[in-house]
Amino acid sequence: MPSELSRADLLRVLAKAPSVPPAPIARLLGWDSHEVSETGAVSAPSPSAAPVGTSAPVRYLARPAPVYWYLVGCEPLTGETAADRQDDPARAGSGSEAVPEPAPPPDPRIPPLLNAGEWQNLWDRLPSSRRPGRAIDLRASLRRLARAEPLRDLPRLSRRGFNRSVTLVLDRPAALRPVWDDMRLAKRTLAALLGGDLQTFLLPAGPEGPWLASPGEVAAVAERPSAALGIDANLDAIPECALVVLIGAFGALDSAEIDPDWQRLLTRLGAAGHPLLLVPMCPLRQTALPAAPLDPAQGRTDRDAADPLRDTLLAALSQTWLPTPARLRHLRRAIPGADLHTELRAYNAPDVLHDAFHLWLDPDRLAVWLHAFAGLPGHAPVRRVIEDWRRGLDAGAQAIERLQSSLLDPGVPEEYRALVEQAREVAAGLDGPSSMARAQLASMLPVLDEIRDPRWLFVQHDADQLRRFVGLGTVADAGLADAEAPTHALVQRGADLQLQPGSDGLLPIGPRAYSLETGRLVDGAPLAGQRTLTIIDRGHRWRLATTTRPRWAERVWSDGRSLFTAHADNAILRWQPAAPGRPVGAWQVERNPWPWAAEIGADGFGLWARLEVSGVSYRLRWISAGRFLMGSPPSEPERRDNETQHEVTLTDGFWLGETAVHQALWRAVMGNNPSRFKGDDLPVEQVSWDDCQRFVAKLASMVTGLEPALPTEAQWEYACRAGTRTAFSFGDALDTELANYDGNFPYHDGPKGEGRMSTLAVQTFRSNPWGLYQMHGNVWEWCADWYGDYPAGPVSDPTGPADGSSRVLRGGSWFLNGRHLRSACRAHYAPGYRRDLSLGLRLAGGVDRQASQAGAGAMNADGRERSDRPVGGQGAGGASAPASRHPEQRPKTGLLRDWLRRLRSGDKG
Repeated sequence: MPSELSRADLLRVLAKAPSVPPAPIARLLGWDSHEVSETGAVSAPSPSAAPVGTSAPVRYLARPAPVYWYLVGCEPLTGETAADRQDDPARAGSGSEAVPEPAPPPDPRIPPLLNAGEWQNLWDRLPSSRRPGRAIDLRASLRRLARAEPLRDLPRLSRRGFNRSVTLVLDRPAALRPVWDDMRLAKRTLAALLGGDLQTFLLPAGPEGPWLASPGEVAAVAERPSAALGIDANLDAIPECALVVLIGAFGALDSAEIDPDWQRLLTRLGAAGHPLLLVPMCPLRQTALPAAPLDPAQGRTDRDAADPLRDTLLAALSQTWLPTPARLRHLRRAIPGADLHTELRAYNAPDVLHDAFHLWLDPDRLAVWLHAFAGLPGHAPVRRVIEDWRRGLDAGAQAIERLQSSLLDPGVPEEYRALVEQAREVAAGLDGPSSMARAQLASMLPVLDEIRDPRWLFVQHDADQLRRFVGLGTVADAGLADAEAPTHALVQRGADLQLQPGSDGLLPIGPRAYSLETGRLVDGAPLAGQRTLTIIDRGHRWRLATTTRPRWAERVWSDGRSLFTAHADNAILRWQPAAPGRPVGAWQVERNPWPWAAEIGADGFGLWARLEVSGVSYRLRWISAGRFLMGSPPSEPERRDNETQHEVTLTDGFWLGETAVHQALWRAVMGNNPSRFKGDDLPVEQVSWDDCQRFVAKLASMVTGLEPALPTEAQWEYACRAGTRTAFSFGDALDTELANYDGNFPYHDGPKGEGRMSTLAVQTFRSNPWGLYQMHGNVWEWCADWYGDYPAGPVSDPTGPADGSSRVLRGGSWFLNGRHLRSACRAHYAPGYRRDLSLGLRLAGGVDRQASQAGAGAMNADGRERSDRPVGGQGAGGASAPASRHPEQRPKTGLLRDWLRRLRSGDKG
């Protein structure tokens, strides 16, 4: 099914054929049908028709999300032998076993040559078409009258217009792999400009090779040797007079001369009346055709094999281990004068080898380029790019890369502890299945061979064991008989697993785990239709499961062995599968694109990043964009009138602190601690909104790229609810085992509990479904917004009123009653007010700080000076602002005690 089909396409088809039942059409387009009850729950289709007089359930159509298999567990069988397992072979899971969804993250995509706006500017230069206009062509009319020809219709003057009949031809050989992403972006932006109507051909082998009509056909080239070949066989598919845009190198990468096959295609397109526009990826010598080079800097056509810029880039590659095309582009951009042509020539240089994902220098030529890099003058910018990228690699890959770049003088093995431990682990675990550590070390065998230092002999000994193992070409368990050595492997085909000969796949398995005759597991369980799978083989119990794209990830993909997830900010995680000695799989960082993050990772809640300031750590979690209902429904107990429920859409994701800002972080940034209750892991309190602005401004000067700020009120409630619609993220009931508040004043007739009368550590209670701690209770948390009434209808990315006299707080606190802890409860104080033992903050990042700094001067929006006096009438939750008090300073007068009691119970009187 074409990947471009959407719900809108389905609706268009249904509108064209109103008399045809929708379900068959939907199935033809690849959609599934589900019944949805009035409560919104999806149910299985009912076999019987709805009773007469009742309305049939609403039917929603949804495309099934792609699923990916991955290896999540590997446990040794204790007390079991191979003989014991003859009657207990592999067993398929029922699908009911709950497997935690991996929480992967981001993808360092190749930095685009042009952004989407620059592509649009390029397309605006497309040749226009000429079509009949409304103005009468008087000269043509007079000529026809002079020839005594009848004027059945008056000739019209032609006018220039935008040509919406466009065919895009993409030159996509393997030599241009570094610019494949740029071609995809070009196709997407041109299709958007044309309203989605864009004919596209991919030419992986030049004009005389296959013409593929969609990217999905690229993988089928090898399986379709009979694909239509030749130019003439494909020209008929291009609409008459359509503008043809061609993007590629056209065989001119080395010579700057267009290849003869491409010349013939261009000649025949011109002869057929098609306007042409070339978008070359490399310089072209004289051509009469209109051309718009992608890289304006590329203009030299006289380069030869001794191109010094290309050689500089190759020397920089000697400092990297298995770089990707994305890293090649980052390195090229750090070299003054290097352009796209330099990048493509380096990628295709004789000394560079590559596969579909990585490139590397020929091991026999590595020492030559290491010497060349050592002799480069002024290569500080290149080295900075190398180090920035290296910080995003795992410890083993960092050690390998440092060793390769220092191969001329490697030093002692102790300087590469991660690599030494990895070599020892691989040598000791050769009887287990293949692993990432083994693949890494195998790729370094040629480098280790070059070391002549006797201090490296013990590492080379471990590497020799791997070399002998690779030479044998076997994957065997030393504790089992040869009959159990893997002969087949599980591979994914569509959404299911299949067996194929060999050991290349998700999991190599031996003959005791499957039946050659049936192609199934030996207990008869089919592989199709499963979503979890347990296999007993080679002395271990292996667990496989499926996952879909996490909500915070931009995409997830698999190369057949490894699973990857990518975040929109160019971070990539690879799934490290379970293996003997590693009972549970985990996500490993392939690329950390955030310079402020000392560490990133993913868990069952999602993506997280660790900020470090002067040795103090603070974790933030990525909150994905989404839509939710802000405020409370009229039926929610103890709600306020200022909580009008309305739909809010947040179009951008953002970072939010896993906890409230603790005192250790505040002290590391500000150098003081204003809190009454002291403790590094306690939340900072007694801080005003103005204090928070000074905190985030100073933090911004200490870390690069985070853009710290206070969250908007909408961001705060969105993260607090974490997909829930109940009064609290954990349900509609509240007790003091779930949050820190005054339990003497429970919520909605709930049970009374402990009144702790102080703050607690920021991670005291369990987190909400998105991994955020204590969004309910402990301390109020300042938000960026001015306080004001909610809008009545749906809004996107709200930031509150333009001005006001008080700022919003959220979350409730340790000394108030339970109603203030509700997700929808709102409070507000003057920005300068801090005399309260429960005013804190939670740090946000990656958001526009302008909103959080609005009106941060010395005056209020109404022109009056700010003061520490709380705003009267509507303080926390709509009640009057409470006076601060310490735990040991209990109210002594009966009047004050009565006032506090009424405040906690929600009485406004």
